[in-house]
Amino acid sequence: MDGFNENSTEQQEQQPLGCLRRFSKTIKVIIIGGLIILLMIPMFMIEDLISERGRTQEEAINEVSEKWSLAQTVTGPYLNIQYPVVTENNGEKKVSIKDLILFPDELLINGQLKTEILKRSLYEVNVYQSELTLKGSFSSEELIKSRIDMGQLQFDRAAICLNLTDMRGISEQISITFGDSVYVFEPGMDNRGIDNTGVHAIADLSELKNNKKLPYEVKSN
Repeated sequence: MDGFNENSTEQQEQQPLGCLRRFSKTIKVIIIGGLIILLMIPMFMIEDLISERGRTQEEAINEVSEKWSLAQTVTGPYLNIQYPVVTENNGEKKVSIKDLILFPDELLINGQLKTEILKRSLYEVNVYQSELTLKGSFSSEELIKSRIDMGQLQFDRAAICLNLTDMRGISEQISITFGDSVYVFEPGMDNRGIDNTGVHAIADLSELKNNKKLPYEVKSN
């Protein structure tokens, strides 16, 4: 009986101790979970701040791009030469004007790229400016090879065309030296170009009828 009483007493003493150990483990798990949650709060705040700064930087870049210019693609120079085409329908003759595109025989490009930093609030945006010089020459050699009737081509009203993807990128008026003459480009293409955005100049290039090679030079900023 004495042994039985002793065992019962030991079991009663072990039960509270086991409960305390389990309760202690639960408390530790809760405390660790709370610490993890507390540590995640500043991490989320930092991520939100980084995202906000990224959006603000993108807005600053877009603002500068709208006032500066986007990526620039230059096509040309090339010539647009018109010629009449006569069609007959039910005995009636109709004259329409067609376009012929003549590309240069030679094209040499020399450019210098300058970098400038513009500041918007806390952010710095890199912008670029280039100085391009286009040199080369035109001739009617390809027209002669193609057996085109040179007498039908309106060389006296030829359009010198230069296509640009973003007109905001032009800081100065562009001109072209063609042979011994200088022509100033006008904005727009007047339906004479491959694309509708760019500049053009009307020139008398009648010398091309004699298969004379005409050198040109264009400088743009």
